[in-house]
Amino acid sequence: MIWRDRLDRLLSMSSTADAGEVARFAGLAEEWWDPDGRFETLNRLNPVRLAFIRDRVARLAGRDPAPDLPFAGLRILDIGCGGGLLSEPAAFLGARVLGIDATAKLVEVARTHALVASTSITGMRLPKTWQAPAKGST
Repeated sequence: MIWRDRLDRLLSMSSTADAGEVARFAGLAEEWWDPDGRFETLNRLNPVRLAFIRDRVARLAGRDPAPDLPFAGLRILDIGCGGGLLSEPAAFLGARVLGIDATAKLVEVARTHALVASTSITGMRLPKTWQAPAKGST
């Protein structure tokens, strides 16, 4: 049990997130879903990425990718979710999705867009080591 405590302490103190990259993407957060903005290529490529992931996940899970909800009953963890460009459509395909990202502003963009789009994303949050305390908490 001692090694587990040490490992937990080490993991809570270190991060592989590059502070410069986190800051850069935070500065671009408002453009994430703009189809004509700086992420135009990513937005245009997203349907192809999603189809690729849908087909591979369906094959691995022994499912037909053709139904409206091929991810129904699946749980997906989107690490580095950014603005939620994959998390949100995965939720539309029926998955319970948890998106996490090192950039708090992007998590908020993803959360807001998901609410506007009425998706059932389970949560969008920062990993515990980056999460700021909620307002009013001790």
